[in-house]
Amino acid sequence: MFSTNQNTRSKKDHCRDNFNQKFDRCRDKFFSSNHPFKEAVAEKLSAHKPVNISENEDYFALQLFAAGLKKEAFNVSIKNNVLKIAYNETQTSEPQNIVYQEYYPTSFERSFQLTSKVKSEVVSASYEDGILTIILPKDPEHNLPAQKIDIH
Repeated sequence: MFSTNQNTRSKKDHCRDNFNQKFDRCRDKFFSSNHPFKEAVAEKLSAHKPVNISENEDYFALQLFAAGLKKEAFNVSIKNNVLKIAYNETQTSEPQNIVYQEYYPTSFERSFQLTSKVKSEVVSASYEDGILTIILPKDPEHNLPAQKIDIH
C-alpha cells in the first residue's frame, strides 16, 4: 500500500513539474520575443501602482509604490470626498536604444473614496525612495471608539 501511494505521489509530482516547465517556457517565449501583445501587456502592468493603507490612532497612511518617478509630475487632490492621485509622464529625454524593456514610464491615476473619518483639509503628502506617502489625519469628531453593547 505504501508503494502505491508513493507511486501516485510521484505521478502527481511529475505532472506538476511537467506543467511548470511548459508554463515557464511559454512565459519566457512570450516575454522574450516580439509578441504583438507583449508591449501592451507590459505597459498596462507598468501603469498599475500598488498601494498599502495603514492606520494608527491619529491618521491613515496611504503608500503608493512608484519607483523612478518625478515628484513634480504627481498631482494629489481631494474633491467630493475622493482622493485622486495622478501622474503625468512627460517624455523629455532623447529616445534610447533599449535592447530589452520591462519598465515603461507611463501616466496613471488612482482614486480612493474617503469617509467622514478623514479630516481632508489637513492631508499631507511626501515622495521619498520611490514611495508616495499620503497622511490622512483622522477627524476626532467622527472617529468615536466602538461601543460595547451588553446583551440582556
